[in-house]
Amino acid sequence: MNATPAGWPLTNPKEQARLEGHFKELGIDFSKPGFHDSTAFLAVERVRPEILDDYARYVEVRAYSEADLQTAQRKIEVAARVVSAAVNADGRHGLCVTASGVLSRMLDELGVWNFSAKATMTVTFPPSVSLEKRFFFALDTGNFVAPHALVVAPPFLAVDTTASAQSYGDKAMEQAVPPLILQKQLIPYRWKDEDIASPLVRMSQGHGFSVRRYLQVRNPLMLKRMEEFPGRVGVFDGGSAAYVITGVGGYTEKLAELDSENTMLSGKTPIELFETQVLPQLATSPQRV
Repeated sequence: MNATPAGWPLTNPKEQARLEGHFKELGIDFSKPGFHDSTAFLAVERVRPEILDDYARYVEVRAYSEADLQTAQRKIEVAARVVSAAVNADGRHGLCVTASGVLSRMLDELGVWNFSAKATMTVTFPPSVSLEKRFFFALDTGNFVAPHALVVAPPFLAVDTTASAQSYGDKAMEQAVPPLILQKQLIPYRWKDEDIASPLVRMSQGHGFSVRRYLQVRNPLMLKRMEEFPGRVGVFDGGSAAYVITGVGGYTEKLAELDSENTMLSGKTPIELFETQVLPQLATSPQRV
């Protein structure tokens, strides 16, 4: 798709109209961000969980004004930096689902269109660090579990607060990846089997193995998501992270309800981070023009 005048490259008027018609038929008000928390939406979701994919698709294909994108960008940058700093201070690996879910809920609270996505990640390092890519697969030993998570929030196609907090097993690799990736430019990525399935899975399926054929039989919904949500690349100094979205996730609880130990970052609950860091920074940081 070509970039639109409003600056969001995934805008698709035909798909937006289709989804809006779908939501209207279901009695769902789609006029404001976060309508996935509405009573009407939740009633449908109880019998059709895949409607959350429709919400995410709507975030990606709807039209945005330049003013909307500028306002959203400021909020996203502040909240993402707070979450990324908390992840870095926490020090644990594998916080991608927690961090992305927390950030998504913060953005919901701020009235920003967004969704949390499950995804694969293929990291290309600066040549001085490694000539080998690092793959975080969706299919490994037969499990359909996405190894990474990020947030999509226009004008950002990828907001990754945990790219450097993965288990690389190599300090130089870890240090080469920034703690926060904010990708505005659309760099399409056409996935290959090696991005999605581990060598063990590919070997176990034998010669002629194809991820697409495998998923058509074993997990057509995952393949549908991979086709609907375009692959994208986040770039950083000397390297990149390629993402293939395999599902839509996030927390069912709202921000103030995320008070369990599993949702804490660096010893703080999400609402504490939001009220003591995000809101004060937004109150003092200049409006982007």
